[in-house]
Amino acid sequence: MPVLWSQNVFWEALRCECGGRLGHSRDMEEPLSPRESGRWVAERSRDVFIEEEGVRRAAEMLYGLRASEVFTPQGWKKMNPLAPTFDSDLHINWVFVVDTMNFSFWPDREDQQCTVTHRGSTYSGYMALCAAVTRAMDEGEEHNQTALHETTLAVHLLPCSSTYSLYLLTDTPLTCSTIAVARQTHCTRKPSHFQEKSVRLGLSAESRALGPAGVSSAGNHGDPLAGVPITDAAYMASVSLEALGRVLRSDTATPMPMLEERCRALNEGGALLLRYGGSLRRFLAAGDARDAPSLIRRIVDNLPSYRDEAQHEGKKIAFYKRAQILLADFWGIMEARGEGSIPDLDYLTMFADYRVPQALVYLGVLRYSDSLMSTLKEGALLPSGDRREVEIRGCSIWCVERIKTELWKLVEQRDGQRSHINSALIDFYLWPYAKEHSKEMAHIPIHHTRCIYY
Repeated sequence: MPVLWSQNVFWEALRCECGGRLGHSRDMEEPLSPRESGRWVAERSRDVFIEEEGVRRAAEMLYGLRASEVFTPQGWKKMNPLAPTFDSDLHINWVFVVDTMNFSFWPDREDQQCTVTHRGSTYSGYMALCAAVTRAMDEGEEHNQTALHETTLAVHLLPCSSTYSLYLLTDTPLTCSTIAVARQTHCTRKPSHFQEKSVRLGLSAESRALGPAGVSSAGNHGDPLAGVPITDAAYMASVSLEALGRVLRSDTATPMPMLEERCRALNEGGALLLRYGGSLRRFLAAGDARDAPSLIRRIVDNLPSYRDEAQHEGKKIAFYKRAQILLADFWGIMEARGEGSIPDLDYLTMFADYRVPQALVYLGVLRYSDSLMSTLKEGALLPSGDRREVEIRGCSIWCVERIKTELWKLVEQRDGQRSHINSALIDFYLWPYAKEHSKEMAHIPIHHTRCIYY
């Protein structure tokens, strides 16, 4: 098995340059892990129940699919045709942009969907977000092909400054984000060994518009959609509500829900990445520990919008849906690129949202009480942290853990080997399964909760 992210010496250099910065501790009480939280909730649930016979049937179904490409990192890309080729840090940032805004897509009315058409197909829900972000990238690349030209940029750099060393060590060129980091770090005074380097690089008109502080002025003149650098951290950090509304524009009169919350989350995420050269990869490499539990902790400590926690029966619990899917998406990219593995990835659970629980009920693995089913069919809004909402999410997590355990037993008993299918991969199967069978399971209501966590 390859080591975590090839070229460990290189990553250690990046970690040192970023100062190994980690988030501050948030309070004295640490929540239960998502897996522990799922078990805690399932053992105390009053309205959501796990059916053991359904668990066994689901495990048998997945056993028959165990060799399918859907359970490989390569299947991740094919499952989402809107994802770009991840050949640069800016393209890898695509998953950060999407996962940072990955919440609350259900419409107030089924006949009032937000839809986005791109590359000849029309999408709704989460896929509408993916289509909108990819559309912005495609529009930017088309604009850059006509606007690209060479310019000379005088950059004041120390011999070992962040931007200069990143330019030498990686394939990533100097960008407005890395230049902004260098300025913030080194522009306060000139040491005796100061160097001035003149760097020739291609800059699009949009990049030039980012100005000396790396702050976008897109939309202030000309075509507001031309050359939108949606995956550039400086753009994320400074994008306005109006500009993001144009990026996420709908085909219909129904806009994407919670646009203000998405803008705040993206501003927060961009500001964080600017501290790490504008790169998700450098942010995740900045700490000493790179196992899955440590990386999840780093994400939620540094990004409040990812802090998916609640109080339940006197215990602080955590589901961390978006933090876990961000790490799983990043793992899928790095594995597909042949660049390494993340230790202890089995720490990840399913990603507790509103769509996979519907599939679990359809498959007979979860069962709702008559009271809860009636409430959901009435379309009642469950507040985030409501006992019933917590039970749906927590029992879904523990349910998938039970399915995984049964699947592992089948693989060991029948094949004489250890299964590679973890809870995240099971989720990667169940989510599109729910979308593909939406008509068959239309009689099973999803739960409606407006929040930034899922």
